[in-house]
Amino acid sequence: LLNMGHPVKASFDQIIVLHKKTANQYQGELKSRPEYNWYLTLYATDTLANRNDAEWTLSGQIHFSATRDAWLKPRVQ
Repeated sequence: LLNMGHPVKASFDQIIVLHKKTANQYQGELKSRPEYNWYLTLYATDTLANRNDAEWTLSGQIHFSATRDAWLKPRVQ
């Protein structure tokens, strides 16, 4: 599960369910094309309700106008 948090408007936040395509590749659908800066949180679960019970969580950010890559790091709890 990928949570894309907009830094200013929470109403723009997107929750994307990722589906496994290959051994190392997942894919999901966006509601709208993101621009500028977004906060990313990747949960090892398939529902938002179970995010606090996820085995692991990765987080980071991306600026879509500047790059297509994002580095996610383990979230410390």
